[in-house]
Amino acid sequence: MRLQITHNAYNLHMYNEENKWLWSETDPFPEDATQDLNALGLPAPKFGSYLPGYQGRLMFLDDYGLVIRVESQSTIAHNHPHILQPLCTINRPLYRIEVCPAIEVISRTLLKENFGACSYHLQNVLNDLLKHQGMELWDFQLENCGLLPDPDQDGKLKPVVLDRNAVRKNDRYKTSAPPSAFSGQAVFKPLSNAFHSAVEFKDDEKLKFAYQLARQMKEKGTLISSWQKVTLPACKTGKAAVAGRAYAPNVRNYQKNRSILP
Repeated sequence: MRLQITHNAYNLHMYNEENKWLWSETDPFPEDATQDLNALGLPAPKFGSYLPGYQGRLMFLDDYGLVIRVESQSTIAHNHPHILQPLCTINRPLYRIEVCPAIEVISRTLLKENFGACSYHLQNVLNDLLKHQGMELWDFQLENCGLLPDPDQDGKLKPVVLDRNAVRKNDRYKTSAPPSAFSGQAVFKPLSNAFHSAVEFKDDEKLKFAYQLARQMKEKGTLISSWQKVTLPACKTGKAAVAGRAYAPNVRNYQKNRSILP
């Protein structure tokens, strides 16, 4: 079960003055969101060191192979083995902050090697997996998809959706078939437990351990910062690389000052 730190539950998910920063590319992070990021051992990023997204923002941690998602609660957190799940979530009435693992983003080369030359083959593969739970991948882009090793088939890679906002409910596709038994995300469980413990107990030593574990998993290739491989700044992954480079020194300085830098 994921840790969910929640204030009084109420539905204020529509755009208003309190959460308009989630829709803005340039508004600074408010104080409550800054405190939540601090609880995760991170500083609030300035404009240019995050990637504006749909009803939220993304931060890329170059040193650790992690992605921070800050999103409006109006977005749906789909749960499925072939949709990448967060390691840890802080829930607030208007927004949530998630620590997510970074994995291999599907390139055209990987697409051809694993699913044939045409991208619609991959879209069909993912929709065949999702439709059994009444979901569909409606916003198909290669940059919204990634690959994870299949622990039950040595050397086999399975596709997952990186951006949950690219998936939507569609009961027309729901069938009685059992859900996928793919367990590729189980490899992140120790890291998930580490972040849960650090946030729950508000313990800087536990935070340091979580980031140390993330660094080790990146060095082993379990976490993969695909954005650091990209040389085309115009694409979404290229923009992530620019944001990650801008955020990295601020993260290092903040963690060093708090003595949580691994």
